[in-house]
Amino acid sequence: MARIPSAPRNLRKATAHRESLPARPYHRIGDVARWLGVKPQTVREWCVWFDIQTVRSSAEKQGQRVFSRKQALLLGVIRELLYVELYTVAGAKRQLRLAAERERQQAQKEGAA
Repeated sequence: MARIPSAPRNLRKATAHRESLPARPYHRIGDVARWLGVKPQTVREWCVWFDIQTVRSSAEKQGQRVFSRKQALLLGVIRELLYVELYTVAGAKRQLRLAAERERQQAQKEGAA
């Protein structure tokens, strides 16, 4: 989604997170929270509500939550659904489930062809 110069400030802030995720394989919860523009507690709540399992790396001795790049991007989608498109948690879950079903159907069509 391209940033629109005349967009309201909160919308520009809401979409700005997509541009700056570093290309490393794992991200700590604080890094993901800064990238999303939310508090780490919010990321923890989303993990519970949307059943996102964190990656436990052997290098993480402090027991901090660590997310793969794919999980961080999923959290970005969740943030967009909740903050930009203004879905409820139940509505966001439904949208994610529908998107997963569409991807599965698309993969089956491509596999059959």
